[in-house]
Amino acid sequence: MRKDSKLTKKQKFLLFAAVMTGAAMLSAAFLMKSTRPCALYDIQVRAAEQMRRCMDAVKAEKARRGISLSDEDIFGTGLIGEDFNFITSTSGDIRAKRTSTDPDMAALLVRMLDEASLAEGDVLACSFSGSFPALNIATLCACDAMGIKPVYTASVGASTWGANNPELSSPEMLVMLYEDGLIREAPALITPGGGGDTGRVPDEESFALIWERVVSLGYPVMVKEDFAANVAAKKAIFDADGAEAFLSAGGNITSLGRNMVTDLVGQGLIRERISSVNSDSGLLELYLHEGKPAILLLNIRQMVSDYGIPFDPESRGAIGESAVYREVVYPVWLIAAGLFVEALIMCLYRSLKK
Repeated sequence: MRKDSKLTKKQKFLLFAAVMTGAAMLSAAFLMKSTRPCALYDIQVRAAEQMRRCMDAVKAEKARRGISLSDEDIFGTGLIGEDFNFITSTSGDIRAKRTSTDPDMAALLVRMLDEASLAEGDVLACSFSGSFPALNIATLCACDAMGIKPVYTASVGASTWGANNPELSSPEMLVMLYEDGLIREAPALITPGGGGDTGRVPDEESFALIWERVVSLGYPVMVKEDFAANVAAKKAIFDADGAEAFLSAGGNITSLGRNMVTDLVGQGLIRERISSVNSDSGLLELYLHEGKPAILLLNIRQMVSDYGIPFDPESRGAIGESAVYREVVYPVWLIAAGLFVEALIMCLYRSLKK
């Protein structure tokens, strides 16, 4: 005869006790959680302080060139540009641009680069548009603080409130910071940005004057009309240095590609491997196709929310104080005790089944 499979009252009670004990222990552990400085706290602070020095230098350079700070630059960072003008490529959100100028963004980039498994001596391929000059600087400061080598391209075109002051483009900012010793690496390549990364903006004639000034800086420049050739040329530069990961700040078309893949892979740190690429694929897709991690700095609201930095606050705290510098710690002893009690209950349950 088949044994009765119904549970006895004692067995039901023990199962109920096991479930309730586990739930109680986990709830208690969650309620008793605390925070502590991240293991990379000192590096984060160093990166944020370097970013602040870089912003002060850009602001001073704008004053020297007679460029007034935008009324929207309420924290006086020097990294908020103008509303729409003749070198503006697309529209942008002033709240996102303002949030990106927080020195804590450099600390956030340290967290991201660490989560991408990058460490001292590694090489990071970076594509910088002029739309988020603060994120360009934050990335370079994070790399410097971590001992990572950034190999980066910089483009002139920028969206509204980015580096779209005609008198001081994003590549010029980065060259100035490099030559003044505030960042360790110079641009590996400078491109026009704008439509097709070829300088297509509302007033191409006026833009040409800016491009002429950028070319006179003496750093490598490139203008390629063919999209695939443009992408391939940039990737060759990155791969020659053995890039282990890719980062895109802003929306340069050669970074994001023409397949609208960013709607699928998300924002921030991306590890999702892309199964196939084609002639419309950008650098982001190519590196993900190779199984290398990529970081996309574009959806600022989502990015800061993930790391505990306020989005467009009215005031800012001191460097080292926000949640991005801290990690959550759960009481391990309580979780261990809960698991031990669970194990005892399950042992009793099994003994009753025999």
